[in-house]
Amino acid sequence: MGERDNQSDQLSARWRAREEARLRVLRLRVSDAASLDAGLTKALSIGAAALKVERVGVWLFDEPLEHLECVLLLDGKSVVRERPSLRIVDLGVYSALLRDRRALAASDVRAEPLTRDLVESYFAPHGIEATLDVPLYRGGQVVGVLCHEHRGGVRKWTAGEADFAISLADMVSLMYATHELHDAEERLQESEEELAETHAVEAVTRLSRGVAHDINNVLGVIMLAVGAMNRRINDPEAVKAAAASVSQAADSAARLARQLLDLGRFPDPPAQELAAVVVDALVLAQEPTLRGLAGEERTLTITPGAQGATAQIHPTRLERVLHNLVVNAREATGAGGHIRVSTRVQAARKGQREAVVLEVQDDGVGMSDGTRVRIFDPFFSTKSASGNKGLGLATSLGIVRDAGGHIEVESEPEKGAMFRVLLPKA
Repeated sequence: MGERDNQSDQLSARWRAREEARLRVLRLRVSDAASLDAGLTKALSIGAAALKVERVGVWLFDEPLEHLECVLLLDGKSVVRERPSLRIVDLGVYSALLRDRRALAASDVRAEPLTRDLVESYFAPHGIEATLDVPLYRGGQVVGVLCHEHRGGVRKWTAGEADFAISLADMVSLMYATHELHDAEERLQESEEELAETHAVEAVTRLSRGVAHDINNVLGVIMLAVGAMNRRINDPEAVKAAAASVSQAADSAARLARQLLDLGRFPDPPAQELAAVVVDALVLAQEPTLRGLAGEERTLTITPGAQGATAQIHPTRLERVLHNLVVNAREATGAGGHIRVSTRVQAARKGQREAVVLEVQDDGVGMSDGTRVRIFDPFFSTKSASGNKGLGLATSLGIVRDAGGHIEVESEPEKGAMFRVLLPKA
């Protein structure tokens, strides 16, 4: 009874040692490449001590499936720098059994059929006489093997030792999977940062093009006014009117510059406060600029009819919408064309509040259905020769939507166009 109890105690001690080893391996953390190497080295060291073997290594198949290469090898307590490689064609029956069995246990590598082909090329030169090898799985496929190699004579592997080796191999596979997941997360984060940077560059590009578009509008007013001064230098009233247009255009440019300065403030650009804008008053105040934008070759008619109604929108932004719509009407009409700017109040519709309506109508070339559905797309333009970059209408739509409104368009080829801005009445 005493001998039997002693054997039971030994088995129990070995079982506890293996369970403690499993727990120690489970507690290892793996993230980046450095921690993967350290974690694998520690796991192999724990496994070697638990199974009382001298050599333990991780072997992986290469991409062309021509070699089984050792990627980490511990001999005693030392990491072996010169790592062996075996040709798959030389593995013999070992290669096939590796894919068919959960564990390959060879008590005598010279006698076992599964290891006999590797004795002269690998086992004998390293003094290995018994081995316990377990396939490594990734994505349901065998990608390598975890080898526990014994020196010092024939060794019979127990079922408990095989079970421990299998669990250790599963934990090694999990370490690789964890590392790959962490690596994928890092690449995803890098991609997201690159994408965010790309979006930031695109946003700055759109901003710069939008600013250039607005500046071109202002410069157009100034150039037209200066041209009128030169042609009518002896007409004081005409010169005075042209000078007023230049002054108002300069005021618009100054407001635009202030907006850009506000945008660049740290830490956050201030939101553009909505204000109760008297639409009729704003349109009439912009008359000199609008006549400059329309040009002398076209007739501009302004008809305020909103009866002092107000809309919640930033006044400078509403000016930009008005400028862009008049410029668009100018480009759609030829010499002798007519542009009409009008305002009115629209009664509440189903699901919509009472609205202040700003309309810009022209008798120009009009638009087809295909053009009309794309007219608000950024950078879409039918006037490439004019230098228009296709941002005026896209910018206007964004401004109006920010204020809770929308823009309607009516047009047919050769019948002009009507742009109708509807803003919620304050």
